[in-house]
Amino acid sequence: PCKWFVVISMSILFSIIEIFLHSTGKFIWVYPWWGALLVCVTVYVPFFIAAVFIPDRSPKFQKIFLSSLVGLNILLLAILVPLGII
Repeated sequence: PCKWFVVISMSILFSIIEIFLHSTGKFIWVYPWWGALLVCVTVYVPFFIAAVFIPDRSPKFQKIFLSSLVGLNILLLAILVPLGII
């Protein structure tokens, strides 16, 4: 249960930091659809889930997980860049 608290609290904290930096003009969200809630849910929560839970898993699972992340990034870039979304 403590691990989920870390995931949620750190995700919210980093989202608040992004909101603050964006409000000062020092940090710019390039895409108009990008915002604090989307950043929290799609970026920080998955990152902290991986950072908190994956180190406890077997080395084989860690390699599979990392490989799947690389593959997902390549796939999304191959789809979203030609569409002009990113």
